[in-house]
Amino acid sequence: MKVCQLCAVDFTLKKFLLPLIDGMRAAGWDLTAVCSDGPFIPGLRARGHRVETIPIARSMNPVAALRTVIALVRLFRRERFDVLHAHTPVAALLGRIAARITGEPLVIYTAHGFYFHEEMPSCKRRLHVALEGLGGRLTDYLFTQSAEDAEAAVRHGIMQADHVLAIGNGVSVARFDPSKHDRGAARREFGIPAHIPVIGIVGRLVLEKGYVEFLLAAETIGI
Repeated sequence: MKVCQLCAVDFTLKKFLLPLIDGMRAAGWDLTAVCSDGPFIPGLRARGHRVETIPIARSMNPVAALRTVIALVRLFRRERFDVLHAHTPVAALLGRIAARITGEPLVIYTAHGFYFHEEMPSCKRRLHVALEGLGGRLTDYLFTQSAEDAEAAVRHGIMQADHVLAIGNGVSVARFDPSKHDRGAARREFGIPAHIPVIGIVGRLVLEKGYVEFLLAAETIGI
């Protein structure tokens, strides 16, 4: 099985996709990763990963988008992949357009979170839903990280329900085993008394990560 894992930047490749890529390679698949050039690329190649670098703009600048599509078409025609697995909105849309041009046999898109949301201005939201709908017509299967996004994809007509699967996020229970960490040391480092409950949230400081809901919940229960 010859697979292309496509994303916009090397950070996504290293921090999000590397376990998937390692698993595919361990299964004996012929794996090529494609993204823009960046500081993580030499290290990934040194580990034995095959990485092709193509400039992928993270905006929908028409000229930059066309250049990316042309570069991807050339790559796909040269490699003749069995599967294109695309990630991140812009790279995924441009990659799926290129895949349709070259006739890639199977196209999968993992949505790690849709860009559109309820708090967006309606015209901007409709535009992004329409772009996801365009990509959906070029996709065989859509994977989502959350059940909510899977439901949204079907509700907005992005994909048919039988072609959408919520796969969730995997967490290494061995790596995050509380028994292997001194929680008392962390409390002492931050000056938190032992009798005080600690509840945390980790994510980008953007509205859609749920910080408002987190703080409202904390206020409700009196933390």
